Amino acid sequence: MTKPYRTMVRLFAVLGALAAIDAALASVGVTSFLMGLRWLRVHLVTIGIVTEAAFGLLPGLVALRAGRPAPPPRNDRWLLLNVGLVTLLVGIPLVRAPMIGVGGTLVLLAAVWLAWDLWRIVPDAPDATANGTGGRPFYLAALSFVVVGALVGTGLWLGWGPWLRIAVPKETHVHAVVWGFASFVLAGLLTDLQQPLTGRAAARPLWLTIAFWLQLAGALALLAAPWMGDANGLMIGGIVLFAFATALLYAQRILPMRAHGGPGAAHVLTAYIWILVPATALPFILLGSGTLPVARVESVGPAILAYGWLLQTLIALLPPAFARVEQADASSADRLALGGRWSSWIGLNLCTLALVASIALPAFEARLQGVAFGLLAAVLLGWAWDLTRRA
Repeated sequence: MTKPYRTMVRLFAVLGALAAIDAALASVGVTSFLMGLRWLRVHLVTIGIVTEAAFGLLPGLVALRAGRPAPPPRNDRWLLLNVGLVTLLVGIPLVRAPMIGVGGTLVLLAAVWLAWDLWRIVPDAPDATANGTGGRPFYLAALSFVVVGALVGTGLWLGWGPWLRIAVPKETHVHAVVWGFASFVLAGLLTDLQQPLTGRAAARPLWLTIAFWLQLAGALALLAAPWMGDANGLMIGGIVLFAFATALLYAQRILPMRAHGGPGAAHVLTAYIWILVPATALPFILLGSGTLPVARVESVGPAILAYGWLLQTLIALLPPAFARVEQADASSADRLALGGRWSSWIGLNLCTLALVASIALPAFEARLQGVAFGLLAAVLLGWAWDLTRRA
């Protein structure tokens, strides 16, 4: 069921590496920048890799938690999703509004379809959810946000922003995809994989419920702020709520990964520290700072999140998540292992450090970003090779 999606994850990782190589060469003046390629590079991770993984994994993970057999593969949904994604990823660098509109609409329809199927997966027995509902609430929230993100992102190119009364459409789209869709997918994966990876159930399950509602309130505030044009109150409130939710998630689901050890645990433990960098910079951007280079922070911030936080977590969690769904016998789950290598951990953290340094050192911005994208390309190519070997 997951193999077609795993194949697309590998493909998007390779395409992301090629885009990163182009960016590295452009940063040192070897090639010229292509219009739209910066956003394509980020979308290959946030939309390409995360979406493929979510569509491939979520039905099986939710069914396992409910004590039901995995649903049969839906090749028609895979086709609908990937026609939409390919159309988007061709239309973005070419800046072709009709292609982006069609691609976004197809992805939106596929997400609604998947959310409906997840909603219909209910436990076979009353005690099937004795340990809680698992990641299902997080996944349904994630798909709700990706629907909004697809709607707003498509509207950017078709002029829907004024009709939808969106004050800052681009920022609204980014917040829906990153703080909404991606963050909830990762939180759900951490929830469903914690016991198989650590061998014990999480203590204080109430903390997870509180973390979910705090994260949802924070993400909604971060989505509403640019939509309504409220740059201060809602935005800062959303960041505070999201930070509290992340702290609870870190204590409840991420710190226990220390027992697993190795580069995979290092990836997850470090990734959720990088999420704080743009979050802590946001109040200074909103309230004004004479020393903070606001334009460069806003330009590089999505890349810091995409590579320092999101990609690191995906490298660690996707191999055990795919293995969990593909195992016919759930009792073999104690053989799950986090993904990643020490080389990928070093490469992604140096990449993110170089991006942060490029903000503070404008005289070296081009060279630092060239180093960052070179490291990113190497990590993505190595990860694609590891996924191929595990297939």
